[in-house]
This record gives sequence, C-alpha cells and structure tokens, in this order.
Amino acid sequence: LEGISTSYSESMPPLLVMKGSASFNRYHFDITIEEAEILELKVDNGTIALSGLNSNDQFAEVELNVHGPLSSALQIIPKQKSLLILGQGINFIPQNAEGTTETHLRFTFPIMKDLSFERIEILANASMQGVAIRDVFGFLDLQHGVLSLKANEKDFILSGNIAVSYTHLRA
Repeated sequence: LEGISTSYSESMPPLLVMKGSASFNRYHFDITIEEAEILELKVDNGTIALSGLNSNDQFAEVELNVHGPLSSALQIIPKQKSLLILGQGINFIPQNAEGTTETHLRFTFPIMKDLSFERIEILANASMQGVAIRDVFGFLDLQHGVLSLKANEKDFILSGNIAVSYTHLRA
C-alpha cells in the first residue's frame, strides 16, 4: 500500500499511509503500517485490524508508534476530552503547545456509524520533551517540561518536571 488515506470519524484527522501492506479474509481485514503520517506526526509502524467481518458486530483495533510535535498529538484528542483531562479553567489551545512526543497508542472500538468517544478504549504511553504551554489560567506559563504520560479511557497519569512562571494578569 502506498499513499492511502484512512479516516474513521470526521472529528479525527486522517491517517495517510505512505508504506504498508494489507491482508484479508472473510473474518479480518488487517493493515500493517511501515510508514505513515497523521497531521505533522510520523508513524514508524502500526497496525489496523478490523475483525468480525462475518458477524453482526465488527471491531477495530488500531495500534501506532507515533513521534513528532506535541501540538499535533494534542489535536487528535477531542476538545471535550482534553477539557476533562486538563480541567475546565485552563485556557488550552492544542496548537499553542510546544515540545515533542514519542507515543505508543492503542484504540479499540466497535465499528458503528454513530460511534461516541465513550465507546473507544484507549491506551497511550508517551514521553514528552521541551513541553511548554503559554497563558494557562490567563496568568501562568508552563515551560521546559520533561513529562511521561500513561492514559486510558478512565485514568490519566502525568508525571515529570515542568517550570511554572507567572505572567501578568490580563483583564
């Protein structure tokens, strides 16, 4: 496979497969990814497995090793989830985040037309370098972060070090 774009939801950016292979039978459709992109993120390897093709209930499992700009990685998370994770009071715009990430992602979900985010099982392990988020709460800057993330659909564990500096309050 070369130059194939795949997308499941309009709310998520498409994955452009640059190099990979596919196999299928009446039960499964499997894609092995050697090289791909999603936004400005690079995917070194991954898999997309569609199963249950011979039954009423089909499932997808997507597993990707991703690296690149943190801002692109944060844009993949739906806004309502990022606000729940980070807190309602944070002035957070994913595109304004700085730094890089190396992330292992795994998504498992039923294949259905009206898939809600709550039905997606997520597992993410990430290491982030040079993390900076400006103007948090309107008066804080976070910078020089070296962080680790372990997350699933229920837990979000962020650890590491980041410098906090005060900026002037904005009216």
